Amino acid sequence: MPGVTQYLFEGPELYDIEAAFEAERNERVQRIRRNWNYYNGAMPEPLKVGQDGVNPNVLFPKIGQVADRVVSFLLGDGVEFDSGGDDEQDTTDDVLAQVWLDNHKNRLLYNIALTGALAGHVFVRVEPQPDGSPLITNLNPETCAVFWDVSDYKRVLWYRLQYQVNETGPGKRIDYVQGRFANGQFDHQVEGEWWEAVYTTRGGYGAKWELVGQPRPLDLESAPLVDWQNLPNPFGYYGYDDVSTAVRLNAALNFVASNFNLVLMHHASPKTVGIGFDAGEVVTTEVGGLYTINKPRGEVDLFNLEMQSDLSSSARFMEMLDEEIWHSVRMIDPRTLKDKVGALTNFGLRVMFTDALKKTETKRALYSDGLERLCRHILTVMGVAAPQTIEVIWSDILPESVQERTETVLRRLEAKIIDLKTAREELGYDHDEIEERMAEVGQNETNLGEILLRNFERGAV
Repeated sequence: MPGVTQYLFEGPELYDIEAAFEAERNERVQRIRRNWNYYNGAMPEPLKVGQDGVNPNVLFPKIGQVADRVVSFLLGDGVEFDSGGDDEQDTTDDVLAQVWLDNHKNRLLYNIALTGALAGHVFVRVEPQPDGSPLITNLNPETCAVFWDVSDYKRVLWYRLQYQVNETGPGKRIDYVQGRFANGQFDHQVEGEWWEAVYTTRGGYGAKWELVGQPRPLDLESAPLVDWQNLPNPFGYYGYDDVSTAVRLNAALNFVASNFNLVLMHHASPKTVGIGFDAGEVVTTEVGGLYTINKPRGEVDLFNLEMQSDLSSSARFMEMLDEEIWHSVRMIDPRTLKDKVGALTNFGLRVMFTDALKKTETKRALYSDGLERLCRHILTVMGVAAPQTIEVIWSDILPESVQERTETVLRRLEAKIIDLKTAREELGYDHDEIEERMAEVGQNETNLGEILLRNFERGAV
């Protein structure tokens, strides 16, 4: 949505704002729906079906593969939240953990990440339920829009949620406006206040949206929804998705593969060609399906017309398109790892996945900021004081050889580069707990030795 200066209820400027909103929204919705269609395998067929009714089209579901891989890299083995960033379990941590559990944390986070990968931007709403517990909803970006300050796109003046049965059906619109409402207009210079304005329409072409009652204040210092970019867009509000370039490459791959298949359908089997006779003069024998023609050899000819090429160039072109689909999302082609996994070290694996790791780090930085704001908003809705810091803890992206990691730590310990406590912590052990157990074992061994010695002196042993 282009930048704006003021929330309006009427006037010619309102018409211009709404026209710009519809144009931007339609373009964004078309792109999002195209990406989802490719993800679900609902792709356009590049070739027409022949008169014989045989469909030569071949459609590769590559977008589903690459999008799922991108999401898996982002989330890894799961995400944890630490209120205060102090690595201590307190009451606030328990509250957050229970809220996420009630909202099916792993499934919700996967849906959020997948939405971002395909739409480019994430919108999440938090609403209190009748029992006071927060309901976290991953909103469809098709229904969301942002109106930002024309002088600073990072400053949101209002959010819009718009739902409509179809393009001309009845619908509902909710605007969450920042500022203070007085004397029939909003003062956006007032920070920390949000209002809700609800509109409805009966539908039809050129439908008019009518305000329901008056805007009402929300008991919130921030908007009732949280949003963030999937990939950075330095000069725009909405982020970039992961798959738009891959979609175009997937369409090209489908076209080449379908033509390849069409050639094979018509020319894979040799075509028998006859010269100097009519088809009725050919007599087929029962033995081996031989043909006989009752004419002198010099007057007729019968031979098979075969392909002069094995289509290797087309096959290589398809392979190149497939590779570029993975490169476009900065993920490694799975075929690259074929027959190499067992020979790769931890370092070698990270070198191969360098680009994928760097991209994932970028996404995690954006999602960390968004999820931290989301957790803070959850606590606010529940009336719990949010700590100054909420740390988002991500798991390791790549699998790691425990043996190799242990050997590396032990070599550093032997070279006195690190101490014993650091070595144990790097390997995931609790140094203090181990020391306590070893002290207990040592004490038990001492006690056992004393018992054996006294029994020996008494002649009991």
